[in-house]
Amino acid sequence: MGLRYHQLRHHAHVEVDVLKRLLSRRKQAALEILGYLIFFVPFIWMLLTLGWDFFMRSFSRGETTYGMVAIPVYPVKAVIVIAAFLILLQAIAIVIRAIQQLREEEAA
Repeated sequence: MGLRYHQLRHHAHVEVDVLKRLLSRRKQAALEILGYLIFFVPFIWMLLTLGWDFFMRSFSRGETTYGMVAIPVYPVKAVIVIAAFLILLQAIAIVIRAIQQLREEEAA
């Protein structure tokens, strides 16, 4: 989770830089918006909804580990939902920043 957040925050993840470098800043921002809205956000949304079901099933059953000490499993599964939510917030922030960049390019 921490690594992915760091990568999103600093744009250290793999992008289609070869094509993006050839485009204007306006087109780069539009491509970034489309990429996040078409690919990234739906995937994270799916992870969020399926992770929620995964967590709730574990929580409702009181799922625990097997062995001498029964440790609850649902808190660990809740981390999936929390991480997906935080990554979704970061993606929304990136899209908003790209929209602002588009507006600045239009004003210039």
